[in-house]
Amino acid sequence: MKKVLSGSISTIMACCLVYAAATSIAGNWKITLQSPRGERTHDMKVVQDNDKLQVTMQSPRGEQVYQGTIQGADITWSGTRQTPDGREFTVTYSGKVEGDTMKGTVQMGDRGSFDWSVARAQ
Repeated sequence: MKKVLSGSISTIMACCLVYAAATSIAGNWKITLQSPRGERTHDMKVVQDNDKLQVTMQSPRGEQVYQGTIQGADITWSGTRQTPDGREFTVTYSGKVEGDTMKGTVQMGDRGSFDWSVARAQ
């Protein structure tokens, strides 16, 4: 019985690891932010190396590059931004991957948080 249970647990763990490694989000996306200034949509590119991510977003302020991770369906990326007057703050996106979409919240330093959603670019 012990061998059967041990074998079953090993199989389940192996399946979970395969699922976590198989979540690929590399490519081009469109991100929509529900900011206090209204809805904004920007281009976003994700480069993935296993569980590590580089997320590049285009906005009217230019290109922003963030670093992040993905674990199964959980995703996070963050980086430092500057206000127009030069003050720096950390931006942290966190959410869930659901096939060709993602959604979650972004924390804008001490300026509050709001929702975002992403769809794979066509």
